[in-house]
Amino acid sequence: MSERLPAPVAAPASCATATAVAALDAASTRVRLSGSGVLVTGAGMIGLSATALAIEAGATVLVSEPDPARRAFAARLGAIPVDPGARGSAPERLEAALEALGGRGIPEVLTSIEASGAPAAVQTAVRVLGIGGVAVLVGSVTPGSEVHVDAEALVRRLITITAVHDYSADHLVRAVAFLERAWHGLPFDELVGTTHALAELDAALAEAATGEHVRVGVAPGRRIHR
Repeated sequence: MSERLPAPVAAPASCATATAVAALDAASTRVRLSGSGVLVTGAGMIGLSATALAIEAGATVLVSEPDPARRAFAARLGAIPVDPGARGSAPERLEAALEALGGRGIPEVLTSIEASGAPAAVQTAVRVLGIGGVAVLVGSVTPGSEVHVDAEALVRRLITITAVHDYSADHLVRAVAFLERAWHGLPFDELVGTTHALAELDAALAEAATGEHVRVGVAPGRRIHR
């Protein structure tokens, strides 16, 4: 890893970025990303990393996220933002985003990356897929996330549902390479909010729990300034 890579950009490589690489690898075994439509549900660190990676691979990406600041960040990466709570004629509703996708010559979504863990988002990630599409589940890492699916619809639409948990060494190598070549042009450094000294770990955890930042940093060598 290059020493010129800023710590806030490099830190997520061994978790979020590598997992995002693994998720897109799982999808690309079934569907070609270049020129296709991709839905990412959840604009946390994994979801936003998957968004940037998919756009670099040539996909047009829709990002569904309830938080307006995170939707705005996804738009800065080049994605079409979707508000999962939007109804009626709201411009950020999913149906409007799918119409915008069609206007770009892409008739349907063939890949979905579910990075939120919300059961409703899992259902959307499966429901939105066109014939032969693949849904990659990444965010469902806590018990009790039961989801009901229409088995007949899966069969008739030839849908594949797969899952990714963690990553391989190769995924990590490729994640670091992506960050090294992309960070100058993308605002990855803004995804880590306040950075605390290790002695302020309790404050860092409390700040992370607010959800204000995608990530909160802890720097063991940093001194506390009073």
